[in-house]
Amino acid sequence: MKDIRIGLSDTEKDFALDILSTFPLADSLEIVPIEDTVRNSGRQRYIEVDHGLIVLLPEWYNQSTPFLFPPLPLTSGNLLGLVFHLLGLSEDALQISQEDKLYPLLSGLYLGEDHEWMVNSLDGYHFCHNRAVLGFYHHSEEQSTIEGLFQDALKQTGHKELRAFTLRCYKSFCNQTGRILGANWAQDYPLAEGLVTAAYHAHDTEDLKALLSHSQTHQLPIPTSVWPTFEDTLTFYRDSGAELIVAELLNDMATARILNGDYAQAVQLIDEAIFIYSEEAVTELLVEMYIAKGAALHQWAKVGAPQQYTLAVSCYQQALGLFSKDEAPYWFADIHHRLGVLYAEMPEEQQKRAIWAAVSASSFQEALGFFERDLYPVEYATVCHNYATALINYPASLKSDNIEKALHMLNEALAIRDEHSMPRERAMTLLNYLEASWEANNINTTMESVRIKDMSQKAAEAARLTDDPFITSRAQQHLASIEQLEIQKTDA
Repeated sequence: MKDIRIGLSDTEKDFALDILSTFPLADSLEIVPIEDTVRNSGRQRYIEVDHGLIVLLPEWYNQSTPFLFPPLPLTSGNLLGLVFHLLGLSEDALQISQEDKLYPLLSGLYLGEDHEWMVNSLDGYHFCHNRAVLGFYHHSEEQSTIEGLFQDALKQTGHKELRAFTLRCYKSFCNQTGRILGANWAQDYPLAEGLVTAAYHAHDTEDLKALLSHSQTHQLPIPTSVWPTFEDTLTFYRDSGAELIVAELLNDMATARILNGDYAQAVQLIDEAIFIYSEEAVTELLVEMYIAKGAALHQWAKVGAPQQYTLAVSCYQQALGLFSKDEAPYWFADIHHRLGVLYAEMPEEQQKRAIWAAVSASSFQEALGFFERDLYPVEYATVCHNYATALINYPASLKSDNIEKALHMLNEALAIRDEHSMPRERAMTLLNYLEASWEANNINTTMESVRIKDMSQKAAEAARLTDDPFITSRAQQHLASIEQLEIQKTDA
């Protein structure tokens, strides 16, 4: 199989062939009609030349950060420079493209460190895709911004393979942030699944088949058809030697197993991915897999396997051992946030629980040291919510002011979790605020009256924010308890 397949339209064929014939490239290039640039198996790179433009199709094998080149004018420098670049001839690529649009892109690719060059000169689809990828891989944007950029990119291109590639990147982002494809399940999920299905049937490739499998893993119940599809796709990529994609698919399969409650199988799949990333020496993805394993073990522990708590802690500590705080402060803070939650839940006797509580509080403080309110408002609110939950459940102490700290943290979270953009999250924080308020000390009757009024307002707000039966029921219980308390005060 040749290294590069170039699809030429009838109108551009003669001009493009004249350009390519100036160098002896026959052994590396496969020239086909543009309709035959459908992706095949293997690691060929694909170029389409049509309507005076050169389009480099995506690289699906995870060999580099998934940025996309913009369409380039059909010139000798752009076409040959792109071919030399794909063949690994970087100096030749720079030299021949120095008068063309490709040159600054290649210069930035070879010499740039912050990748800003991949967004500064772009607009439309390519700007949204590349900026989303940049924000995702370098933690340079808020998660809600990254999600919006991916969704905007998907709306701005009709090219099936480009859209499918963007969706794949979006899927990776959703995997790592616990999101569903699309901000709104009812509206965006069918669109996402439809896009994947259309792209898969149009191209009939294993790359897109893997995306279809992923979309099915987010249906509940998960359709049984997803498992043979995954197995077929895994076999294809193992035979192709694409170990990094095998690891990504193993992570998808693990996600599906977790949704099915099959934690043991999920952990086994993640362990396979960890082995691959260790062998390939891909530290970033190895860290993410240890985090995924820790999260899976934590969920397993909470549904009746308390022995997994210790193993979950070990996974997070292994992740921390792969980098320093200065090298990856976001990861450092994220893992300490997770550890703070874990330590607070450790099922130990009372004496040891006090020790775990101190360790938990220290981890939460590490997380808050990085997730500042102005820079990372969503993460800050989440940490505050979980820290408050932990404070409420820490062992009681005569000198403890944990409840007042918890109320402060919950107020911090409520200041960010507004009813329009995060109604369910706000409702959950309101419920925790009510739980803490029942345990708070009231200095005098005036303070008690103010607190009861505040609790009544928050319970009523929580009840109307969502249709979630759990939240609504809890809120109604609080309202009933408040009403009973006021009756008792009147009778007294």
